[in-house]
Amino acid sequence: MKRVVQESCYLFPQLPEELEGRECLLRVPYEWHDNLRAVNKRWKEVVNSPQFYQDRKRLAILEPYICLVQDSNQVNVYHPSQNRCRSLPLPPIHDEFGVHPYRSECISVNYNLIFMGGSVWINRNNLPERHLVAMVVMYNFSRKQWLRGADMPIARTHFACSVSPEGLVYIAGGESFEIMAEREATVYHTEEDRREILPVMKQGERRCSGAFLEGKFFVITHEAEQIFDVKTRKWTFLDDLWRCSEFLDRNLVTAHGRLYLFEGQSVMEYNCEENVLAWVGFTPRRFILIECLAVCGNGEKVFVYGWDKRLKQVCYIYSLPTKETSHELELRLQHEHEHELELEHEYRLRPARG
Repeated sequence: MKRVVQESCYLFPQLPEELEGRECLLRVPYEWHDNLRAVNKRWKEVVNSPQFYQDRKRLAILEPYICLVQDSNQVNVYHPSQNRCRSLPLPPIHDEFGVHPYRSECISVNYNLIFMGGSVWINRNNLPERHLVAMVVMYNFSRKQWLRGADMPIARTHFACSVSPEGLVYIAGGESFEIMAEREATVYHTEEDRREILPVMKQGERRCSGAFLEGKFFVITHEAEQIFDVKTRKWTFLDDLWRCSEFLDRNLVTAHGRLYLFEGQSVMEYNCEENVLAWVGFTPRRFILIECLAVCGNGEKVFVYGWDKRLKQVCYIYSLPTKETSHELELRLQHEHEHELELEHEYRLRPARG
């Protein structure tokens, strides 16, 4: 007699009906999700579903990871709370080029880590030839596998890129084969894997950085700034503000709807209403070059990685200022300013030595 084994439609058949077995699965740490998938087909479908990620996000139990592309072209994943690092499988872009593209944009959208654009050097007839990349690849942390996305309409590098609260990826500017400063702009719908063409910019921008603030996409360089309003679908120029740094494509980060600039040892916050930069803090060491800025800790901290003046690679976890710390900083700056005025007044009253 042939025995038929039928899987239950319930996640935990032994539990009382009023208990949600799904709530138990949601609280299992990410590193054990492979074990959950191996239990049966039903559990695998639940863990791989996009709703599983959304529910973990709703319950505030998502685990933050920081992804770095090392010199070995390996994508490493760092877990800040556990202070552990592991490597992801090589992305499919290695099958075509053998290396990871230089200055490829890396962004995180929900449970996807997305790489797009960049440039590679290919030897043809024993001569190195620069090749720009239009390929888009993404690592799905829910399924733990690499996927191919829709290629960019134009192969480019050093372009502005940012993610809206709805998970839409806005792209503009950069360098292409034909044009040194592109005007073309698009928005990428990750869930549908499709692109939408946006109105062209007022002028082309190269080596630019992107930020999404208050429903607007900012394209920023050390020479000019342009803003795309999502509602009006129009580009406008912004008064000059960012001439303080040559490496803005690496020094900007957005957290909790606020834009921060890391320059040298200073940390500055951008005020949209007044269009000014305000100093809010400093890093333990002065950076001569910042390679990576990544938001972690539910948007309250920033991972800073770069080179100091001694040409040593250093990294810090920087806690962004809250309203309380900002008020304390304002009082401290006011006290230091008053102390400087007192010293200046005392110096002026001193008799000159002859």
